[in-house]
Parts: sequence; structure tokens; C-alpha cells
Amino acid sequence: MRSFVVVILSLAVAGAALAQVPAPPGPGQPPKPKLETTPKPGVAEVKPVEERLFLVYALEDLYRDTWPADAPSPRVASSSEARRLRANQRKLADQLRYHMTARKFDPELIDLFDRYRKLLDTAEDLAKQLGDREDVYAAPLVKLTAAYVKEEELRQLKANAEVTNTAVEAGTRVGGRLFADPIDMAIGGLFAGFGKSMALQMELKPEREKARQQLSEDIKAHHAKYGPSLSADVAELGQKFFLKFDATRQDELTHAGKVVAGLAGKYQWSAEECELDPARPASKWTKEARPRDPFRAKQAAQALPPPKDREGADRCVAAAKECLAVVNLVPPAQAKSTSEVYRFYRALFCGQAGQQANAAAAEQIGAAGFKVANAKAPPAAATAVAAWERYSTYESDTKDGRGVVLHYRLLACVYAGKLPQAYGFAKKASGVTQNLNPEFWYDAARVCSLSGDVPNALFCLRRAVGLGLKKMDEARATPDLDTLRLKDPVGFNAVTAGR
Repeated sequence: MRSFVVVILSLAVAGAALAQVPAPPGPGQPPKPKLETTPKPGVAEVKPVEERLFLVYALEDLYRDTWPADAPSPRVASSSEARRLRANQRKLADQLRYHMTARKFDPELIDLFDRYRKLLDTAEDLAKQLGDREDVYAAPLVKLTAAYVKEEELRQLKANAEVTNTAVEAGTRVGGRLFADPIDMAIGGLFAGFGKSMALQMELKPEREKARQQLSEDIKAHHAKYGPSLSADVAELGQKFFLKFDATRQDELTHAGKVVAGLAGKYQWSAEECELDPARPASKWTKEARPRDPFRAKQAAQALPPPKDREGADRCVAAAKECLAVVNLVPPAQAKSTSEVYRFYRALFCGQAGQQANAAAAEQIGAAGFKVANAKAPPAAATAVAAWERYSTYESDTKDGRGVVLHYRLLACVYAGKLPQAYGFAKKASGVTQNLNPEFWYDAARVCSLSGDVPNALFCLRRAVGLGLKKMDEARATPDLDTLRLKDPVGFNAVTAGR
């Protein structure tokens, strides 16, 4: 399960880099950009033969990472999830194919990416089936919500009518014998209407709360009654789809292996380093067998269990360093050219290294908290900071809309005792409200509190609790939140009490 989760996280960490890759031109668009072949200073140029071999490994990784066969069921939980992963993988495959076409690489190699794309397109059938089933499930919820909205609209229309009548009546009275000025009439009606509006809103508040509570209970009842059958149907639809999908993937990898074997003699690849064995996990390849395969390091890192002791942390650090070492096996990426797709892969390996080093550093500090780490950094923290700094050379965290990388970088800095830098990342939290991970907001609150920023600490903690944070006892006791507890006890107690 962890392997599948890390695959998804890895795609999230580096996915934003694809936004910078030029899209393939359509009909009537300008000619393709000229490829810049001069490498950047300090980056070793990869020969075309090595680049082709990298593309072989990239294709193999695409096949393995597209709904891995060993992932827990259901591998796809919704139609939107199916379409999102298909779109991400398809875009990456298209950019690689576009680059190969621009470089006039072997047609048979390009055809392998076309075949992978066709396999991906079969996922649209699954997405449609899941979408149809979701529509059946959601239809009653839509009716419930529509009825609630309609009742609220009628309630508000009735209140508006009463306010208007009150204003007119009051204005007329004011314009009687005592006050004949039209301005006095308008002012009198305005104040009377305002007062009536305030009174009505107060009267309607209990009724609205009751209606909202009823809607919430009806929705929960619907989920409890029909949710299990929806989950069962989703699992069944996925099982039927993947039975065929997995078999086709095996066949396609076998076919790709034969094609690559035919290219091996042409480019002087050894039989072992270009072997595509569908039954052999990439993490099982040795460095000696595949010295130019960077994905071997990524897969090996993803196969590691979460560290639970010193030895586990050491293994994660070693995996992180290996992922950083293989970055140079990725062909150089030139800006504003078809090779810019390689920035994705460089960011991907750096991100994988950062995740492993972060996990190791967290294990090394244990339950001590950020305050202790700030005083004495764990050994793995330096590797974590280096990995994320290198990641930022390929992809800016400002394009990290969901704050995934922002969270990783915040943690790496605070583990390394770099509290000012961590605080800089924490202050950006308010700009990534799309992040629905309560741990992200909780960690940001701890950093803000340690930095003396009480308002932002309270904001982030409230956001964490609102998203379902379960660490209330820890939040009340951790030294990381001492400043917030001492300087705003009322706000802190209200948030931790769920108010």
C-alpha cells in the first residue's frame, strides 16, 4: 500500500513541472521549436544513445506506475481520480513522444509510446462507468440540497417582503403631520427597515440552524444507507477493468521488450540492461546490471517501509542519496525546447530523495518535536534540505498549488534547525488553501508558534482542526505551541475544543 501511496505522492511532487513543457503543436500552429543542444554549464551532456536508453526506462516506469498491479483495491476510487491519473500520464507520454519526434528517433521506439497511450485511453471506459454509478448515488443528494436551497430562498424572500413593508409604513408615518420633508421620510423608512431586518435575521437564525442540521443528518443517513453499495460497485467495476488492463499491460511490456532487444545491437546495449521483464519489479534490478537506469533507485526507495528505528532511518538516507546521485542520468533539459520534459524527471528524483530524507529525519527526532530539532538537527536533515533545494532548481514551489512540496520543504528546514526558513514557508500556508491535509496545517501552526507569530499559528491550527486533526492531546502538550497557548489562551482553547 505504501508503494502505491508514494507513487501518487511522487507524481504530485513533480507534476507541476509538466506545466512548463511546451505542448505539441496542433493543426495550423507554428513549426516545432528548434532543439537547443548546448548543455547548461556544469551539466554533463548525455549522448543520444544514452538518451534512447533513458526513454526505454521511462516507458517501463510509466507502465509500472500506472495503477500498479500490487496496489490495494480499489485501485481507482472515483471517476475523477481515473481521469486525473490518465491525464497526467498521457501528458507525460505525449511530451516524451513529441521530443523523440523532434529528434527523429527510431520510429519503432516512438511506436512503443503510442501503444502505451492507447492502453491509457482504455481508462476512459472505466471513468465513464464509475461516473454513471456516481450520478445514481448523488441524485438524491442533489435533490436534498436543492430543496434546502429553495426553502432558504423562500425564507429570505418572505423576510425581505416584511422589511420592505415595515420601511414603507414607517416612512409614511414619518411623512405625516409632524414631518413633511421627503428626506425625513426616506431616513425614517431606512432606519425602520434596517431594524426590522436585524430582528428578522435573529428570529430566522434558529430556523436556519435547524434546517442545516436536518440537511446534514439526511446526507449522513444517505451515506450510511447507500455508501457501502457504492463502494462495492466501484470495487467490482475496477476489478473487471483491471483484469483486462493488467493482462494487456503484460503483453505490451513483453512486446516492448522484443522491440528494445532489436535495438540493443544497434546501440550497443547489453542484454541485461535493456531487458524488460514484466514479472520482475524494477526495485530488484542491481546497480551493476542497470548502471544507467535512474528508475531503479526510485523504485527501490518506494519499496522501503516507513522507518521505525535507527537502521530504518539509515536505509532511507542511503536511498535518498542514491536518488540524488541518479539525477545526472536524466538527459539535460533545455528551456523552451522539447527536451524541457526532462525537468519533470529531474524534479521527480529530487522529490523522491527529499521524501526519504524527511522520513528519516522525523524518525531520528522521534516525539521530541520541532523545538528540539531546532536546537539539535538530526543527521538526515541536511540531506533533506539539499534534496529540496535541488528540486527547486527544476521546479518552483510557487507553482505547487496544493502545497505538497511546501510542506516537505517546511519540514526539511525545521528538522535542520533552519527555523527562519521554515517560518518563511509556513507564512505561505494561507495561500494554499487547496491543501486538505490537516498535518500540513498543524505543522505550519507549530512553526509559526515557535517563531512568535501567534495570529498565523492560530489560523493554521484552526484550519487543521477544521480538516479533522486528531492530535488534540498532543496539541495541548507540545512545546512547539507554547507561545500560542500563553499569548492567546482563549483562542487556543476555543480551537482545540472544536469551537
